[in-house]
Amino acid sequence: MLLNPRGEAVRAARAVGARTLVVGPDLAAPGMRRTLAEADEAVECDWSDTRRLLNVLRPFSGMPQTSVFGFDAASALHASYANAILRLPGNPPGVLRALTEPAALRELANRYTPYPVRAERCDAAGLVDAARRTGFPCVVRPSTGRARLLHTPADAEALAVPFAAAPETGPLLVEECLDGPAYDVCAHSYGGAHTVHSVAPAGRSAACGGPGGDPCAAPGGTDGLPEVPAPAGLRPDVLRAVRRLVTVTLEAVDHQVGLTHATVVQTAQGPRLLAAGPGPVPGAECSLYELAVTAVLGLPRPAHQAAVG
Repeated sequence: MLLNPRGEAVRAARAVGARTLVVGPDLAAPGMRRTLAEADEAVECDWSDTRRLLNVLRPFSGMPQTSVFGFDAASALHASYANAILRLPGNPPGVLRALTEPAALRELANRYTPYPVRAERCDAAGLVDAARRTGFPCVVRPSTGRARLLHTPADAEALAVPFAAAPETGPLLVEECLDGPAYDVCAHSYGGAHTVHSVAPAGRSAACGGPGGDPCAAPGGTDGLPEVPAPAGLRPDVLRAVRRLVTVTLEAVDHQVGLTHATVVQTAQGPRLLAAGPGPVPGAECSLYELAVTAVLGLPRPAHQAAVG
């Protein structure tokens, strides 16, 4: 069962022999026609409403080699709720909450990785003081919605007003502004072991397939990790530190199985985690979808080649 999947996710599932059921809130939406043509079945349902989703998927409860998949933050979180209630394989909801909530992710990454970032939780009333303690410029991340850059105390004061009027934004995370080149990292987990499949300059689809070949399919190296080519300007030792930062972060959130992506900034002090989430790097089209499906469903296809990096 795939929640609002991209076409390549459906094709990958069928390519490894899985039957596919696409679940979407509006099957007539632009872009869905091609996805539906790839699927075996489809059902219209607002999957963000857990009760409605469970009503649709209840017949699959406890069924072997069956799981609910989501390949972005929202759909992966709701898929985890469904899998837990229906006794289907996949990551527990707590893992996805830790991976998708900025404050929880930063707290775990700072606690368990050797690359901390100055950060502080606060509410709207405490935003100005938290920003001053963090130092300007800094970034404020609400639980929902986009991050904002704060240059001065006046910026923080102005932003505190709409945040106070919108409690749905939840707790705020204020963190230092990371300066340096950013890299997209594509990873896959299986049985709690994590493989970094590619590292590329942020925003380039080659990070997970696309121009420049398909580094996701790189063979395993002698250290148990794929021999990921270093992007231009990134020394091999820095590449190892970037890979290690991502794998330790995934260990910190207890990620068990499936695809993840992360953005890492190479600062003057070393690599620092900017963001992470479930699913591949946005814009990716590669065989990692097949890895994810075979790993979760236990299909007879090699699902993982490497141990923890």
